[in-house]
Amino acid sequence: MACTEAVETEIGDHYNQQVKVLLGWVEAMEAKGEVVGEELTGLVKEIRRIRDEELEHLDTAVENDAKMAQPYEVLTGVIRAGCRGAIW
Repeated sequence: MACTEAVETEIGDHYNQQVKVLLGWVEAMEAKGEVVGEELTGLVKEIRRIRDEELEHLDTAVENDAKMAQPYEVLTGVIRAGCRGAIW
């Protein structure tokens, strides 16, 4: 479960960053009086939906004692670093 926790934490952070950037675009478009298209709003909605599904996995890992894994800090640190590398 520690592996799941580490992976889903990084995935959740990545999706949150994507949503933040897209919402910045929406805000900038609206400030200019531009129409925000259905494609962009739909993309934000879809990324949020997927993120929320991934964060459910994180919740499950935490509920199932992910932090009891030994050595937790080393294990999750290495896995999270690997995930960040894969995402990048």
